[in-house]
Amino acid sequence: MKYGMVAESQNIFYKLPDQDLVSWSSLISGLTEQGLYEEVLKSLEDMQHQSISLNSVIYVCGLKACSSVGMVNKGQELHMAVLKQGLEMESLVGNILVDMYASSGCLPEANHVFETLSTREVVAWNALIAGYAQLGESEEAVNILDGMMKGGGIPDHITFLSILHACSHSGVVDSGLQCFETIIHSYSLLPTLKQYTCIVDVLSRAGFVEMVVGLIEKIPFQPDIAVWLIVLGASRKWADVKIGRIAFEQAVELSNNDCTAYVCMSYIYKEASMQEEARIIDALRFNKKSLEQSQSSCSRYTNELMGDCGVESFL
Repeated sequence: MKYGMVAESQNIFYKLPDQDLVSWSSLISGLTEQGLYEEVLKSLEDMQHQSISLNSVIYVCGLKACSSVGMVNKGQELHMAVLKQGLEMESLVGNILVDMYASSGCLPEANHVFETLSTREVVAWNALIAGYAQLGESEEAVNILDGMMKGGGIPDHITFLSILHACSHSGVVDSGLQCFETIIHSYSLLPTLKQYTCIVDVLSRAGFVEMVVGLIEKIPFQPDIAVWLIVLGASRKWADVKIGRIAFEQAVELSNNDCTAYVCMSYIYKEASMQEEARIIDALRFNKKSLEQSQSSCSRYTNELMGDCGVESFL
């Protein structure tokens, strides 16, 4: 099913004299591939009204749709149907069930299904780790990663990004650095910019802003402005004018038309009783067009860093 031909494909399908399991599977799989999850769930209802039994492929598509649109109640209905048909032991179905529950925040249910799996795919491991990461439960997330590696599972970039996210939320520096080193040495994975951003956040929260600058200088590709705004937020929190200036200069060099860095640097100067420097920054700031937008953005990067730096956007 090609993108943009969904309506035409559905029209042809519903005109078929015999809508059997094969044709339903083809339709629902195509909708899933296009990310049309609400259409997937609608098609499931139409199929069930015709009293056609679902197969494992359709259950996987339905559960993925429930996960994507946050319909955990519908996901639970599908789970009950899976149990009635005895399909819970099928690897693909079981692993997507874990993902559905974990992404919906239903970690007890996700763990229960996970324990019954005969084959644990990386999608299930990642789902559990990401679920605990969202709650900031870094210790549990790291324990799951440890179990994954001891069991012969091979973590991927998503695995480590979730772990770093968990460590970022809870400010666990040692665990964050250990996981970062594991990415590089044990699995020979080149860290992504998102992973570098997470480790920058971990160190920034803990006050290692000077170490952060050294790390950023070693990143093998161009860091984006978000990295330097995190450092600016940390500089404000830890009252480090020197590092704040470095971060400000780098941020402005990357995006001179974005006023966010000016707003952040002004806060740093004012809180350091450097009123003249703050006045100069404010004068430059008011020449920018995106003041209102930048003030909101700066609030996200500075105020949240004091409690929650908003690394969710990187996941």
